[in-house]
Amino acid sequence: IEMAESMKAQQAAYENNEKYAVMNPALGYLANSEVNAEVGADLKQILEDARTQYICGQIDDAGFQTAAKQWTDRGGDRLIEDVNRLYQEDKAK
Repeated sequence: IEMAESMKAQQAAYENNEKYAVMNPALGYLANSEVNAEVGADLKQILEDARTQYICGQIDDAGFQTAAKQWTDRGGDRLIEDVNRLYQEDKAK
């Protein structure tokens, strides 16, 4: 089966960007986090909105820090604790 040109371009972009990618080692723990199940969607939205607003120039560094504080206050601090606990309990790491 031959790949379409768009699929070839996408694959090439993935391979080219792989050297710049930063993997998230917490992803496996997030899937098992009760806190993430409870507030994860809200926390993700806070980060996505802040990132978009920052890139578009709608907020500055202070605005981004305000969003980070909101993330912490809405459960981000509990999520960090939960992921750290899951990591510590992981015997397979």
